[in-house]
Amino acid sequence: MNPVQRATVATPATDRPARDDPYTRLVYDRLVAGRRRMWLSMMMLGLVLLVAVGPLVALWLLGSGIQGIDALRSLFSLLVLFIALFLEFLVVYRRTRTIRLLDGHAWRPTRVDVVSVTSRRSPAPSVVRDLSGAVSGYLRLSRLPWGTQQVMLRTGRVFLCGPDRRGHALVRVDGLCPPVAARIVSEAKGGQRPQPAGVAGPRPADDPVLMWIQHHARYVMRTIWLRLVGVPSAVVVVLVLLAWSGDEDTLLLLPLPVFFVLAMAFTLMIAMWWRRSKRRREGNVFALLRAADHWTPLPMRLDSWTPGRWFLWGPATGQVWLPDGTTAGVHLSTADISLVADIQAGQTLWVAGWPRTESTMAVGVPGYPIVGRARLSRATP
Repeated sequence: MNPVQRATVATPATDRPARDDPYTRLVYDRLVAGRRRMWLSMMMLGLVLLVAVGPLVALWLLGSGIQGIDALRSLFSLLVLFIALFLEFLVVYRRTRTIRLLDGHAWRPTRVDVVSVTSRRSPAPSVVRDLSGAVSGYLRLSRLPWGTQQVMLRTGRVFLCGPDRRGHALVRVDGLCPPVAARIVSEAKGGQRPQPAGVAGPRPADDPVLMWIQHHARYVMRTIWLRLVGVPSAVVVVLVLLAWSGDEDTLLLLPLPVFFVLAMAFTLMIAMWWRRSKRRREGNVFALLRAADHWTPLPMRLDSWTPGRWFLWGPATGQVWLPDGTTAGVHLSTADISLVADIQAGQTLWVAGWPRTESTMAVGVPGYPIVGRARLSRATP
């Protein structure tokens, strides 16, 4: 972390159940709403599976089996549906476990040491040792992002929620609001001990933890689009395979999955083009970070933040006090929950470079994997 500039970041409340912490509550509400949608998705997949299995069972009871290509097509379709239903159930189970942990436990600070990381990829399985002795054994975090791991190494502590009777827990680090799932294990197997990434200088781009966000954002977008495009495409292909009987009457169904996949791919290309054009208009936040030579802290009052329905980021507005004594309005186009929480914790907006009114600037938190984009209005006395 920059030895000169240290930011005040958000930490969860420890005197109440974890779900009653203001920003944990936002994560909790999204988990509950997402679980409802997942139950509905499971019901629809179950209905499709019943519709698909019903005729096969009827044919088996009547003694007329399915042979040849029809049997392979049916088995493949049922296998895809079973896998999709199992994955949906697995997500619902994990969300339910997280909700129960947030309901029944409070956050508590714990000194930790990152013992090993089993992969160089991010997120990667990691093992953490509790130095306070509250947990017997080790904490294994199956999907720990590299930036979160570096914050652990720099601060030497986490906030722990749990564990429950089965050894499951949640981990949250300073400055970052989304929790990471963990489980108690008896020993640390394999892996290498990670080293904290050094900061080369006072420039924002000199901190590798901050610049790592660019690679992590690409990973998140790939995951989102895979879920939005891959899963519906697979279900459509399965439904067409089940409906196609090989005769001329159902031959017209075959172009449907191809058309659907092409339509989803075209939608993806339009979304990527719009995202890149917006970044070109407003300025690439990482290019702005590389161009800045220092951080400038500005006192800020946060007036509003409107997170999205699906994700915990959205536009935020407020007022900042500039170094020359004037004030200006500020608009953050896509402020995530961690950036908003850290702004409120320190009442400070960290700007990369010198603040300029009526222009787009990169903002973030020095030493933490948090970045954003802000625009200042015209200054007033």
